Amino acid sequence: MLLLILSNFLTLNPLIEDVQHKHRNSNTHASSKMYSLFTFCLIFLPVVYGEGCSANYENVTQHPEMYYTAKTVAKRNYVSSVKPHIAPKNLVYLHPSSCLGHHGPIGAYGVLGPHGPLYGKNTWDPATWISGLGWDWSSWRDLITGPLSIEGPLGPKGPASPYWYDSVCPCINNFAHHLMNGGVWSILGPMGPLGPLGPLGPLGRIGSHGYARDENGQYITRSGRVIRNVGVPFSKTENRTFPLYEEYVHAFALNNPESLDTSWYTKQVKFDEAQHTYTVTSTEEQFVYILVVPSIHPAWTGASLFLTVNAGYGPISSQEILFIQWVVVKVPPGKTAIQINVSGNYAARATTYSLFVTGSTHYFPRTDIVGMYQIHP
Repeated sequence: MLLLILSNFLTLNPLIEDVQHKHRNSNTHASSKMYSLFTFCLIFLPVVYGEGCSANYENVTQHPEMYYTAKTVAKRNYVSSVKPHIAPKNLVYLHPSSCLGHHGPIGAYGVLGPHGPLYGKNTWDPATWISGLGWDWSSWRDLITGPLSIEGPLGPKGPASPYWYDSVCPCINNFAHHLMNGGVWSILGPMGPLGPLGPLGPLGRIGSHGYARDENGQYITRSGRVIRNVGVPFSKTENRTFPLYEEYVHAFALNNPESLDTSWYTKQVKFDEAQHTYTVTSTEEQFVYILVVPSIHPAWTGASLFLTVNAGYGPISSQEILFIQWVVVKVPPGKTAIQINVSGNYAARATTYSLFVTGSTHYFPRTDIVGMYQIHP
């Protein structure tokens, strides 16, 4: 639990530090508790802090295809080429012991690991009650102002809205800006597996859609019909459609590529062969975040996981053992097949991993960030 708290603090800390620096006053003698509350409000009240600033997409060439990985980010030889720039004090958050490494929020002891809320084996796990009982309560969803309502995270006020994403996130500081598509820390951001489109959000197993699951992990209605998408009200005249985030049984994910979109995961997979190959299909222009989370810190076992992705322009490798393995690919409009290979060294055969695939959807296909860590094939 202590590691989980520390790892999530490391992700938030650069936001807090920058706000503290901007708003520190030598004549202020308020208590530390009140100052912490003030800092919290500055970060999480975007109406106050995000005004008068926005992402600048027009000054960046929107390449139809690009990628970047844990390996290209870990090199750090690109720092001077990045725009918007990375503040020197934030370079510490590129260190393996920080938020992109094994002690961070995407590591084994983070919220996507075996000790997080997705695993549903204990009575205190949210997944046990929200979707683990096999009940379909989707008919009640519209009766409450919940996470899939216009007031939720996918609505016009949430982090997956043009207002917050384009006008608030890039204005907090340069760390927050790089949580956006194309950014150095975007694997931790609102479009990745930790955001509202991921497994922890309202579209996932602990979400508020209310659908039951079949034996393979597909969401179904009471009549047994498979449901892939859900509508979310965005305004009085607009409904947006988002893909549900399934938790698939591993055998189903391996053998049913026609069912694999860019919104699913499979957990605690054990190697029964040299590598596992998954084929997913993107049907829209978007950024696709692919993340492999180990079940235990490699320092205890010597296990190393490797990730290779092919989105149609050759293999993309992420084999940086001091970091968690991830790949982000930008895909063009239309159908794009993405092949994902997960492998490991001999020690990895005694451990397990979880694979997360998260698409930004066509609502967020752009970036205003450039740097040499981004590869344009």
